[in-house]
Amino acid sequence: MHKYISKRTFIIINIILFLIEVILIYLIIKNFLTKDILSPYELSFYEYLKYTLLI
Repeated sequence: MHKYISKRTFIIINIILFLIEVILIYLIIKNFLTKDILSPYELSFYEYLKYTLLI
């Protein structure tokens, strides 16, 4: 282990990075699943919320 960083800090940083990675993978998969291929333009976030809340 590096002498300037403790083992506890190293583990906390790794856990945070792992959680960020999981969230990003989830968002990428969700983007591919919710993308409307037939639509000529991509929906904005506001339009997507309006569409999902009305259903």
